[in-house]
Amino acid sequence: MNRHAAGARGCWVPPFRCLVAGITGTSVRVALVLNCSVAAEARTLTSILDPQVYRSPSGVAVLSVDPSEKDGRGPATYRMLRDGKERWAGKRPFTLFDAVVTDEGVAAGYAYTEGLQGYRDPGKIRIVILTPDGSTRMEELVDRPLIPIDLPPHPCVLGLILVPVSDHFIVRLTHDVTAGEVWRIYNLSTGHLAKKVLLSELSPGGSLLDDLLDARSVPGTPLIITHCLLYEASTQSSGARFALVDPLGGVIWSIDRPHDYDVPGNATAESRLISTVRRTGAILSTGQLGKFELRFASVSERVTYNASLQKETGHWIVEEIRRLPYADDPDYDAIRVMTPERPLKRIGGFSLAGKADTVSTPIRDICAFDFDDEGRIGFVRAEKDGSHSFVIADQQGRVIRTSRLESPTETHEVFCAWAGDSRWVVSYGSYRRDSKASTWWVDGESGMSTAAGDLDCPPFNAIAGDGHGGFVAIVTREERDAVASFTADEEILSFGKDGTRRWSLSARSTQNRRATEGGPSTESYLLSPKDLTVTATGEIAVLDVIMHNIQFYDSDGGHVRTIDLGSAWGREPSYPTDIAADADGGVTVHDFEGPKPLVRMRADGGVQSEIQPSYTNGRPIALSAGFNISPDDRIWVSDGRTIMRLSDEGIVDKILGEPPASPLLGSIAQVVADRSGRLYALDSETGVVHVFDHSGLPLRTCEPAAADLPGKLSWASLAVSDEGHVYLNSEKHSRDRYMHFDSNGKRRDDWRFQGDESRRELIGSIGNDRLLMLAYDKIYIVDGSGKAIRTIEKQPDGRWLGHLQSASVAPDGSFAVLVHHGDSLEVDSCAVNIYTAAGAPIRTVNIERAFAYSSLLFGGNLALVSNNGDLWFLDSTGRPVEWFATGSGTQRRISVFLRGRELAVVWHDIGEVQLFALPPFH
Repeated sequence: MNRHAAGARGCWVPPFRCLVAGITGTSVRVALVLNCSVAAEARTLTSILDPQVYRSPSGVAVLSVDPSEKDGRGPATYRMLRDGKERWAGKRPFTLFDAVVTDEGVAAGYAYTEGLQGYRDPGKIRIVILTPDGSTRMEELVDRPLIPIDLPPHPCVLGLILVPVSDHFIVRLTHDVTAGEVWRIYNLSTGHLAKKVLLSELSPGGSLLDDLLDARSVPGTPLIITHCLLYEASTQSSGARFALVDPLGGVIWSIDRPHDYDVPGNATAESRLISTVRRTGAILSTGQLGKFELRFASVSERVTYNASLQKETGHWIVEEIRRLPYADDPDYDAIRVMTPERPLKRIGGFSLAGKADTVSTPIRDICAFDFDDEGRIGFVRAEKDGSHSFVIADQQGRVIRTSRLESPTETHEVFCAWAGDSRWVVSYGSYRRDSKASTWWVDGESGMSTAAGDLDCPPFNAIAGDGHGGFVAIVTREERDAVASFTADEEILSFGKDGTRRWSLSARSTQNRRATEGGPSTESYLLSPKDLTVTATGEIAVLDVIMHNIQFYDSDGGHVRTIDLGSAWGREPSYPTDIAADADGGVTVHDFEGPKPLVRMRADGGVQSEIQPSYTNGRPIALSAGFNISPDDRIWVSDGRTIMRLSDEGIVDKILGEPPASPLLGSIAQVVADRSGRLYALDSETGVVHVFDHSGLPLRTCEPAAADLPGKLSWASLAVSDEGHVYLNSEKHSRDRYMHFDSNGKRRDDWRFQGDESRRELIGSIGNDRLLMLAYDKIYIVDGSGKAIRTIEKQPDGRWLGHLQSASVAPDGSFAVLVHHGDSLEVDSCAVNIYTAAGAPIRTVNIERAFAYSSLLFGGNLALVSNNGDLWFLDSTGRPVEWFATGSGTQRRISVFLRGRELAVVWHDIGEVQLFALPPFH
């Protein structure tokens, strides 16, 4: 039996290829490069071990394994049935992570003595063969001596193969850093280790079975069908190789499909296809004697082959016998097409009284800003319809000119910079791997915007004008490497006033030069450039977030000098992310989460001052839209709502736009509802929670102290009780501490969870002075003092809880929790788990992976709100029945609640609540 790497329970991804050196500050760390899977996937591979049932090829013998610990370290309870009758049962001092069973009732498998991750100790791999009566025929321990950085101990098991015809049981293991995989072949009847085979030794030239993804026994034969990933670096093409292997003899047949996973012109779809193949495999079936079924992705077919032994010659004949269409699991768009849409009847609505109208001021919704040489402010403003405008204003807030911009449909970040004279440059970022830089020139005098044309580069990560009509930028180039995953290389680009590229400097090129004899020192070694600026003297200052330094280059890209921030500041930087030039040749660095995050530096690298941007009440300012320095050498910052000037001490002394201290509800960060219909809206600018009755009339506010908040809230957790108590947590607090306000809005002592979980989120009241709280993989029912009354670690179906995503509480206090199974980068399956108000299990409902990142609505029946605002109604089995388009798309934020037989949709940007009648079946 084999489990695919990305979805494996305790199995490992393909092995390590080589050792490389990486630079962090001044130290050198050794990392391992994975042979056939992205390193990040390996780091987050799930090791949760659920109860399992293993069946023999004909199904007559069945072994069940019930772990005592979710990571498989402890004992397990076993039960073997044959022909429906119990042959043996009981505990064993180990938990099999995976197993195979013969029709005679022989079981073979492996365990990790300290779990896959080996947190306390690397432990060993225990390989066992159990007889039909449950006694141990063979037990062997394999050391795990290699402990890579941030990865589980090595070796790891890649999978098991049962070959009944030859009486063999094969354990696939990672080998060392020079070879990919080793097979340990055991004789099932004796337990004897028949042979250890390096996979490279089974093929001519040693490379035919490189990058193996899957291997399965072909029934009725001693052969194994394998699936390998092919990659051609010169064309960046990826495909498949399928080969039939005699584990004691070598490769007897193979077929190559070198372009099977190419999706020309759509890198995102190609990456998704390769990820799916890694997760599900391309060997579809090996259930019939001599037959195996393969997936040919490029033609969307499932192709069946038959392998037969020619008795006269002793040769194997492999023939194609059937082709059928192959259908992928439906993605979100396909499910949307197949499922009927239900327009819901609008039955009313209201506005949240006191919601501030930010549209009345022209300085609002700031994405990015800069100054020209005369001190005028140019900024990009986000409009309510998803488009953008470019606005030029003076330092008194008077608008000089507004220009409408052509915005791409998929934008995650916007940059702007003054290029020189009256010229500005605006550029849009995108998450799409195959997208190009979308950049516009804006004339500050006429307001005309002109496309910069094809700059032949990815979207920008940062830009800075050079003062002569051109600009410099940072981009990330992604290329597929030899394992068909994506590698990134940061690059500095310089463009002239006509948009032509003047020069480029890649981080990889500096790394390669440094690795050669006589190459540059660490002073000109780029690792992760985060931001850049052009100084008053014309030098280009590049801020490296990992190296913690600033590297200065001349206008032609030549390295001039490097300033180490730790040495210059006299302390270790926290996370330096942004840089701006001042009027005297110096720079200012934003050290995110540093003790005083803005550090002003003179031209010689000395520290001029360190400041904490703050409102007049002492509350810190979140630099959501960055900071810049005006020609008169004053620091200006933006929280996204306003543009503010700071004094030398970092205190706001001028605000352009609507001040965030307004008593009205401004930018809504989050909205929750209690079971009485009251609404609680959190203002992201002030941190104030505004409480409204069921019709939108204001009841009270809950106001944190200035010292409680980090600035504009980029993350917060808001929960309420049936009595109207409010619990608020922000990124400034540990996850066990919540600000607590009573039903009158009065601040109470902080509420703290009396436990040791590192990730916690209060959901809300489930009645009887009980609150529901989610941890990473546990559910807690807690009382008003923070004491855990009940801890839930398993789903109603008996599986361990996976990664908890969202939860919803019904009027009777019962609750539902949406859970992911798999690692954090690849979701294998999703389930909604329903419990009573006391935490007793009711049922588990499996849902489509396409809804993995939806929000949950539960009122007895199930509904989901997708990322694009669609509301999905599910039946009791989790099947989508109908959907309703709220119309929010991905640009506008909404919150959705159930109010009896009504559906309430709250629009965050305008503070409007729309009410709809629920369908009769819900």
